Amino acid sequence: SRSRKYLPSSPSLTSLPRRTVRTVALVSLLVCVASREKASANSSMSPCRSSWTMSKLSRQKAILELLDEGPVASQEDLQKLLHRRGLDAGQATLSRDIRDLGLVKSAVGYSLPGREVAAETDLHSVDRLVREFVTSVRAAQNLLVTKTSIGSAQPVAAALDEENWPEAIGTIAGDDTILIVCQSTRAAGRLADRIQEMLA
Repeated sequence: SRSRKYLPSSPSLTSLPRRTVRTVALVSLLVCVASREKASANSSMSPCRSSWTMSKLSRQKAILELLDEGPVASQEDLQKLLHRRGLDAGQATLSRDIRDLGLVKSAVGYSLPGREVAAETDLHSVDRLVREFVTSVRAAQNLLVTKTSIGSAQPVAAALDEENWPEAIGTIAGDDTILIVCQSTRAAGRLADRIQEMLA
């Protein structure tokens, strides 16, 4: 019979040592994972991260522009102003922005760094604060119950105290309510009329 010649076959994984097989499998797995992560970063992750970054930059730019016009009394007021510009931010996000931008909180609200002193002198006008933040004034004997927007009562009360009106003995401020203690019922009526004129 005719003799057959057998060619040597190429080595397979089964003919390799067990340790070499495990090494080849591990390298293949790592290459596969790396490829997937690279593809994911180039496709889905980059647009999301880019969009988030642009949103943050736009929001913080708007905050700086708003505070460049003057102090903002509270975070809630800042949220409302941002919302008018089409930018929504939660309380936690806004707190991070305030910390990142190094904003300063004073008696009149949040200000840009280095401007808190000027803000207290220029914008501490009781007329302006009353007109912007006071919503109603109601007399109850020798007391005046003054309602403000949320977070604005304390800066308004500080401005009222600085006026040293003879009718007022003192003020107590909460979050959105100021209680003004007057010398008499007649004094409370005069002071209520004065504040009402500022609101007009």
